[in-house]
Amino acid sequence: MLSAANRMRKSEEFAQTIRGGVRKGNKLLVCHVVASENTKEADRKVGFVVAKTVGNSVVRHRVYRRLRHIMRPLIPSLSASSVVVRAHPSAATASSAELRCAVVKSLIKAGVLPASFFAPEKEALTAQPASDVTPTPASGTASELGACRTPASAENASVNATERQ
Repeated sequence: MLSAANRMRKSEEFAQTIRGGVRKGNKLLVCHVVASENTKEADRKVGFVVAKTVGNSVVRHRVYRRLRHIMRPLIPSLSASSVVVRAHPSAATASSAELRCAVVKSLIKAGVLPASFFAPEKEALTAQPASDVTPTPASGTASELGACRTPASAENASVNATERQ
């Protein structure tokens, strides 16, 4: 659970972040960010938007819980005063690892999370199928979050598939 001080509750806060912030996203979600270097950890606000297009109530709450769990350890490392994470319908079928990668990559692109939270390992990619996005251990806080790596190219995946047979 996010602490009460870090939860965004008022519609004005959501509107201000979405309208006035930087938007970075991917196929699973969009992060709206208002950057601020001198914000104390207690003043950082995080909000989530999981619309009905994502699924029924059970599915929406599952996505919300996963996103909340992903964002909790990131708050101390953020250089933003407010973040709104808006889930796309494809987030309903994504694994927690895929959501974690999507959030981390979006926040790095927005410039509010250090690049050390994303640790690609090209050597480890050759053993993974193209559709997999898996957590990779890294040093420091990133290992706690399960830093993500990008999937292997389709060419490498087909070679690996034939090697395994």
